[in-house]
Amino acid sequence: KNQQIKAGVVILEAKNYEKSDLGNKEFNQSRAYTIVNGRELVLLATRKDIVNNDIQRARRHFLAQKCVIIPISDADIIKLINARRTDKEYFDALLLERFQKILEA
Repeated sequence: KNQQIKAGVVILEAKNYEKSDLGNKEFNQSRAYTIVNGRELVLLATRKDIVNNDIQRARRHFLAQKCVIIPISDADIIKLINARRTDKEYFDALLLERFQKILEA
């Protein structure tokens, strides 16, 4: 099934955190850059691996404010860059997989 995430604007916010987790503060800051019902997609990048708490926070923001914030790590960014060069369908699948985790959390 061809599923698409349609966004008028894609926002990338990079957090240079190695020792601290993404918290509510970081998700709220990312949300502040968006327009209500503006169909934005926010990629919240961090140096640390993404953990279940990050997915749960992203889900809460999506349910409460209809804002799609997808947390991604350095490793995810490297995978996305490599996939974009070699296999555009895999590139889309990586983001869709993370979005599905947010929806199902």
